[in-house]
Amino acid sequence: MTTPTNVRLLLRGLLVVSAKEGQPNGKVGILRTAPAGHELKIAVHRIPPGPPPEPRILTRPDIRDRLYLNVTSAQPNITVRNNTPVNRLVAPVNQESVNWFVDLEKNSELYTFPIGSNSSEFNPLLTFNSGQLFTAAISEDFLQVQRGIFSSYENFGYVAVQLGIDFLTAFKVVFKNGNTTIFDSATEPGIDYRIEISHDADVHPQGPVTDANNYYRALGTGIPLEQKILFMSIRPGIQAGGPPAGPEAACFPAYLGRTSI
Repeated sequence: MTTPTNVRLLLRGLLVVSAKEGQPNGKVGILRTAPAGHELKIAVHRIPPGPPPEPRILTRPDIRDRLYLNVTSAQPNITVRNNTPVNRLVAPVNQESVNWFVDLEKNSELYTFPIGSNSSEFNPLLTFNSGQLFTAAISEDFLQVQRGIFSSYENFGYVAVQLGIDFLTAFKVVFKNGNTTIFDSATEPGIDYRIEISHDADVHPQGPVTDANNYYRALGTGIPLEQKILFMSIRPGIQAGGPPAGPEAACFPAYLGRTSI
């Protein structure tokens, strides 16, 4: 009898998730070009921990252009754990709700149309199937947005800074780095896994942080400059008036509610 396997995928920093409820497949694209200091790291944890080295760490250039998380389970499609509405301007409740995601194509918040993507600007690109979406961590303070270069910045509010995808009681999970198998749950009965993909900076500079504007290298290339929505946050204690914004807020992982990578 096959022993069920649980896998948790955690995503932080400058990367883009395209995964829609009810669809079988999703993708995670990591920006090919990112601000200085942003490093891509993939950590694979075995639960319970195995022999050294633990966890297994992958960094460039050992990470291949294509990654695959192939899941065999009774639930073939992508689901959402919590879809409760949230108020970004008050202290977070319902912390796992997917409504903390920064969906760049969510009508009531940002763009009202599909903004498109350029897949050549994502490297590497992870493809996965099934999974349950949830928010794994929320910013300490506010993200700000500028709705076109002729507008002033306004408070957008709290945002998800780490996205989670759970693959629960799967019959089999295989994680591949190109043609290299990182793990195959069929060979390790009784072991669960946690995969952490981070494309973030260890330390952000003092003052304004505008890292998320780098998404326009891969997204929304047809949007005129004067119509682009720009992003910023400021280290606590710097912003004059209103809540301070933590620099991690402007380094959010982006979600595409309409466009597919």
